[in-house]
Amino acid sequence: MGQAGPETVPRGPPISGPSPRALTAGESTPDESATGHETPACGNPSDGCPCSSAASRRIEATTDRRGDRCAFCHGVDAVLFREKVRTMAGQDRVVVVTGATGRQGGATARHLLAGGWRVRAVTRSADSKAARRLAALGAEIVQADMASADEMRKACAGAHGVFSVQNAMTSGEQGELAQGKNAADAAADSGVAHLVYGSAGPGTPGTGVAAWDVKLDVADHARSIGLPLTVLRPMAFMELMTDKDLYPAVAAWHLMPRIVGIDRPIPWLSAEDLGVVAARAFGDPGSYIGLDVGLAADVRTLGEYREIWRRVTARSPRAFPMPVWLFQRFVGPDLTRMWRWLASHDIAVDVSQTRAHHPSAMTVERFLRRATDHTA
Repeated sequence: MGQAGPETVPRGPPISGPSPRALTAGESTPDESATGHETPACGNPSDGCPCSSAASRRIEATTDRRGDRCAFCHGVDAVLFREKVRTMAGQDRVVVVTGATGRQGGATARHLLAGGWRVRAVTRSADSKAARRLAALGAEIVQADMASADEMRKACAGAHGVFSVQNAMTSGEQGELAQGKNAADAAADSGVAHLVYGSAGPGTPGTGVAAWDVKLDVADHARSIGLPLTVLRPMAFMELMTDKDLYPAVAAWHLMPRIVGIDRPIPWLSAEDLGVVAARAFGDPGSYIGLDVGLAADVRTLGEYREIWRRVTARSPRAFPMPVWLFQRFVGPDLTRMWRWLASHDIAVDVSQTRAHHPSAMTVERFLRRATDHTA
């Protein structure tokens, strides 16, 4: 779960990296038409796909393809894409992406690569399939554990920027706090120009939800050591309904409606679109440094989400009954505590503010059409 709240932020620019080298005749810059308003050649609705830019449409024609989507969209080996982007971008500044084989970090890494940035992808599993896919797109894979301050300092050495995200579900709240501080300290020691932090929650203290409260502590620590900081806060990820490793049949389609209620509006964002905004933040630090940005592309109740699912897939979502006490044995008590907070607190959100940063951020229906098409 992440967060969305009021924001007063000007519209972000297209994804871009640092100033490119001088181009040869007939070339165009990697970001010359990545405006977020056109349909990519591959059909991928995310405007961060390299097929969205005029320069990389030429690249896309040379990469491996599967059906009507480019190699980037499929995550398959795209050596030609990697080499072309590096040649055309011609820039040497590195962004370190933590959690690079996860949802937020992976999306951020892909969109940075699409914008011509060099990416150093930090993961504990350098030989995983997700790491190999990023390597095929041009990322430098670095095996490091955020729990180790020394490993993080080595991973961040010489970097221009850092995208930092942690997961309390896998590390626990105190583990997340230590990891977040290690990433911030490593960024400060390396003198990075920009830290973009993947946070979550309403952005206010005292919720009683440890996974949200600890993120406030991480952000406060980054500010206290003088880092140029941008905080991105989604409330609920759309992937909760689709990704098998999040157990949607038990969590999103059974227990969450019971605890939150089917009529409570919830702000939603896809992890893929968070990656788009994160990449834009690195491309326009002057507009983003100092901001704490709530993000939501759609506001839907769980009842509405269920009806959209039925309309898109022509079937009901599968629910698997499980008592709360048993669920908490697997995931701990904090997730159900979060759902109870959502059941009793209204969340002010203006979707148009998020679309000022990312005009083509996916609605719930658009996300589901894309997700079911990709998994069919």
